[in-house]
Amino acid sequence: MLREPQLDKPAAWKQHFRAAVIASARIARLDPTRGLVVSNRSGVYQLYAWDVPTEELQQLTSKPEGMPFGVISRDGRYTSALRLLSSFLFGL
Repeated sequence: MLREPQLDKPAAWKQHFRAAVIASARIARLDPTRGLVVSNRSGVYQLYAWDVPTEELQQLTSKPEGMPFGVISRDGRYTSALRLLSSFLFGL
């Protein structure tokens, strides 16, 4: 006999399709221990600082609409982000 499908939010099959994705990763040219990652591990794409040797990610942005665009400086000390607002890109 067939069972009713699980449709609640924590259903196992839903979690499979919501697995975190790393959309892009960049390493600073002059300091290969620092990087910048775009990931949806928070639910929407945000920017994360990447400590390359330890593989740890630290969330840098928390915009409700997401922050899918960013760059890291050559020395890895700074990041810059662009966000989409009404079909226009604005620097932060």
